[in-house]
Amino acid sequence: MNIAHAKTLYPQDAQPPSLPGYRWIPVVLNRQPAPYDRGNQPHINLFELAKAPGYRGGRFVHDDRAVANIIYGYEKDLPPLNPNDRGHYHPECAEFWLIMAGQIRYPIENVGVVIAEAGDVVYAPIMTFHAPRFHGPGPSCRLAMNGYPNIAHLRDAPPPH
Repeated sequence: MNIAHAKTLYPQDAQPPSLPGYRWIPVVLNRQPAPYDRGNQPHINLFELAKAPGYRGGRFVHDDRAVANIIYGYEKDLPPLNPNDRGHYHPECAEFWLIMAGQIRYPIENVGVVIAEAGDVVYAPIMTFHAPRFHGPGPSCRLAMNGYPNIAHLRDAPPPH
């Protein structure tokens, strides 16, 4: 797997594969480490952050090719469950989550309802409705990851009046 349009590099002492139409040439890569800008952070600790009253999570990775958000909360703070709510989908990319604490309820189009627990990874393909929400009595947390910042969240249109 690779990121679309990413360039493949090989170390000088490795023999790259022979590919029709490609000629490998030696190059020097002048490297400058990227800065931690736009709120990017090299390290965070969920359990330390969650000690703050009212903590709900936030973005800590934000660049042109990667986004990561912590989403933290309690089911008791949500409106009542609407079993007919399909949630939203993303037309640009898939989305996946690492469940970091508690449980998250995921109705996923063509899958059904998944109750994910700490340690689980959940995936919704591009253009697939999903409606994640906190589940259970204690704190719930998911790390949401996708390939683009500010992806669209498209929902069913409301019925006409």
